[in-house]
Amino acid sequence: MIDLVSALVGEIEKAARAAGINAQVSRQGNVVLVRISGAEVARAIKDGIDPQYRQMVDVDAGDIVIKVRVV
Repeated sequence: MIDLVSALVGEIEKAARAAGINAQVSRQGNVVLVRISGAEVARAIKDGIDPQYRQMVDVDAGDIVIKVRVV
């Protein structure tokens, strides 16, 4: 089971990088923790807004914590 958890950590890190997201991925036993900062979420949302409107928008977001439990 631990090998699966290690593989998940690597795959989640790779997927986040491919999406342009700076995620902190760690492992605690059979749980993979993924943390994305609120600033990172806000940046991703603002980057998705048409450039001509970005200056008119303020995005505030909280941290996202995802727990993936391997059973």
